[in-house]
Amino acid sequence: MSEMTDELEELLADKVYLEEAFETLLDIDAAGPWEFDDVPMDSGTFGEVVSRDIVEKVDGEYRLADPDGVRAVLEGEPSTATPTDHSGSPTLRSVPFDADWQALRPLAVGLVVVFLARVYMYPQVFRPEAITLLGNDPYMYRYLLLELARDNAGLFAVPGGIKVGEPLLVSTLWTITAILGGAKETGFAVLAWYPVGAALISAALVYALSMTLTRDRRVGFATLVLIAVMPVLGYRTALGFGDHHAFDLVWLALTMTAITWLAMRPDRAAWKTGLAIAGVAIGVSGQVLAWNAGGLLLVPIAFYGVAHAAVAVRDDQSVVRALGPVTLGVAIGALLSWVVHLQAGWQSQYMVLTPTLLAGGLLGVLAVAEVGRRLEVSAPVVGAGLLGVGIVSIVVTSVVFPDFTAEAVTELTQLVAKSGQEEIAEVKSIFSTDYGFIAGPFFFFGVSLFFALPYLFWGFWHGVKRSRPAWVAAGTYGLVFFLLGVIRVRFASQLALIAAVFSGLAFVHIYAVVTEGDRPDILAGSRPQSIVPVTWNRPERSTVFALVGVFLLVGGLGAMMTPLRVNLLTYDQSQYDAAMYMDRHADEQDLEYPGSYVFSEWGENRMYNALVSGESRSYGYARANYQDFITSPNGSQWYDRLKDRGYIVTTDIDRGDVPSQALQTQLHRYDGRETSHYRLLYASEDESVKVFSPVAGATITGTAEENRTVSISGEMDAAPVAIPAEWSVRTDAGGQYTVDIPTPGRYRIGEHRVTVNESAVRSGQEISLS
Repeated sequence: MSEMTDELEELLADKVYLEEAFETLLDIDAAGPWEFDDVPMDSGTFGEVVSRDIVEKVDGEYRLADPDGVRAVLEGEPSTATPTDHSGSPTLRSVPFDADWQALRPLAVGLVVVFLARVYMYPQVFRPEAITLLGNDPYMYRYLLLELARDNAGLFAVPGGIKVGEPLLVSTLWTITAILGGAKETGFAVLAWYPVGAALISAALVYALSMTLTRDRRVGFATLVLIAVMPVLGYRTALGFGDHHAFDLVWLALTMTAITWLAMRPDRAAWKTGLAIAGVAIGVSGQVLAWNAGGLLLVPIAFYGVAHAAVAVRDDQSVVRALGPVTLGVAIGALLSWVVHLQAGWQSQYMVLTPTLLAGGLLGVLAVAEVGRRLEVSAPVVGAGLLGVGIVSIVVTSVVFPDFTAEAVTELTQLVAKSGQEEIAEVKSIFSTDYGFIAGPFFFFGVSLFFALPYLFWGFWHGVKRSRPAWVAAGTYGLVFFLLGVIRVRFASQLALIAAVFSGLAFVHIYAVVTEGDRPDILAGSRPQSIVPVTWNRPERSTVFALVGVFLLVGGLGAMMTPLRVNLLTYDQSQYDAAMYMDRHADEQDLEYPGSYVFSEWGENRMYNALVSGESRSYGYARANYQDFITSPNGSQWYDRLKDRGYIVTTDIDRGDVPSQALQTQLHRYDGRETSHYRLLYASEDESVKVFSPVAGATITGTAEENRTVSISGEMDAAPVAIPAEWSVRTDAGGQYTVDIPTPGRYRIGEHRVTVNESAVRSGQEISLS
């Protein structure tokens, strides 16, 4: 690297606000020699520039000593000189991003790591007879794809009920399915694989964001590795977890990366700036159309706009130049959202109005800050003006769009209050006492969040203090999602995506300290210029130990927690076998929904109904009633409510102090033999899952000695093998007894032997042994 570029880098590291002046100077210098009065610098600054030999005097006028070198520094491009490491040996420190395989290898290898971390559960998803998705909610999308396949819908189709919800996700999944043939099985496979594809796209975008900030491939590679082992990203983008989260992350990553790139260099070649603005527009529109709460993901942009405007005013930089491209991108994104809303009916007006109001707010911030800068108004006055923009925006919105305001207040109240949703995991805080106040984040981030937070706070402070708007942007996203994560776990994956960048920076920094190697330039106090490579030479043993040690420190717990978290969402073999049994039984009995409905724990309800009948749109009935059912002692009352339903599933999960007369105990422990109305159909090999069917039950009467115990024993016909049963009844004062038999089988009642068939228990047949 030349002496001049070294001097310029050092100058800009201390006075980053001079970048704009040098960019203007490049244009002036291209036209020929110039004088001091032609350049936007004060005499003191210009004297320092001359003293550093960045500018030279020629025949009484001035020229840049090396215009190409100045341009390379401003654009962050590497020098053509080959730098050396501390030993004097040539290094790859200045390889361009897209120069060759050595440059692409960190990205490629990192994405392979992410891929492998997302697909190891393949055998638990792609089973011999069916695709079993992870968790509960993905089965709603399975139902929607099934409906579209049955209707042979066209490209981009969205069922009416989901147009206000996640229309872009469903439309994308179905369009891919339709292109691949439109079969329902294809749709299920697309739904299972899409989170993996989304994980790779969002990871690649975050790698680009990391490179934009640090220009250090070591940090980029570490970011990808930590994305791979971050538990909340591990299960929300795992193979089979076809919920909306993975899709949301793609649009968020695109928006964050585009905004950060624009903040780093808003005036690069017009086509590059235009591409970044398009990225912001597509990302904003995608977030709004992909999820009916996507407007919350736009909140960081508002705070970033205020922070960047304040920094620009402080440094006497053009706010229009600083914030204009992002504002334009948001405005175009709002326009795209309105076009889709008006043409296709996607999302509510409330949701598509969100980016419109954001664009208006950014425009107000831009105008107030730029006017304040040009009038040389004091910082407190400009700050008051920016606060005024926020207040006026709220007042105008409440007057002009009262419905929007009412909906926003409702959403914010629900966000904080969580009324009626306490049992749903996603509404809890990452610091919820249910997880353990300190240990809570471990379940979602390992310990990487605790390493990321100091660098996150530092990054935001560094961006503000040193006029590095890209760091302001990344820091704002991290801080906002941290606050949202404190309120709800739902936003943990968004936090994890940006936290991975800062934990990756922490990883490289700690490794450099341990090995006394090169620290990231941004932490060494210099302005990143040349891209720092990842070296792939055969490492020494001490290097391997250091890498493994730092990884275990930063990402080790996450690597252990990720499979544990994924396993919690995976259905075991007993559950799968029970679902397949019910599916076959329903076919044999020619049962149609709701006669084939499966009543189960609500967290498993969609899976069972998806595999048995395909009707997995809602778990509402199970969520509202199953807990009351299993704790009730009144089997007859519940039979009256469930007799038109097909199946009831019980499991041996811990219910706490469940009374012995409760249906949970009567069914799961005692196989329903004394319940009159619950026919045991199936018991898994380990008896952890049992399936019952509501029946009228056969009634057997007989006589014996009065006030005596009559023993009953036998085998109940259940799949896959008969279940032995023993119980007893007492005769009354007249020697009469009654036995209710809900499950077919061969029984010995007192001195009598009797066979009860399927027809008897279903019709409520009465059998007399007298």
